[in-house]
Amino acid sequence: MQKMIGQFTVREMFEERFEWVLRPLSKPIYRYGCPPADVMDGAIFALLQGIDPEVVMLLEARRPEKGGDFAWRYALVRFTSYSVSATHQSPVWAVGTAYSNGPEDPFVVRQFQ
Repeated sequence: MQKMIGQFTVREMFEERFEWVLRPLSKPIYRYGCPPADVMDGAIFALLQGIDPEVVMLLEARRPEKGGDFAWRYALVRFTSYSVSATHQSPVWAVGTAYSNGPEDPFVVRQFQ
């Protein structure tokens, strides 16, 4: 899994001026699997800018719904309001900034007293 996550490049961009390449933690934050089930092996990785986790990636070997051999799948979730993108030989994911804090946003960032 370490090799696979190393094949991804995840970038975070702040106000179109600053760009960081996020680095994965050396070990997953959680590892799981249940061989007789649909998931043979899986892990959750944090991708960091400095020591701040900005993106979480799930990697798992999953049996296809129609049977057959296990195949690796991934999912990405952001924990930032900045723009984030990921490539794996070509672009695979990109989300823009999330500053409006409206009900349609995927998450809300608000300050409270």
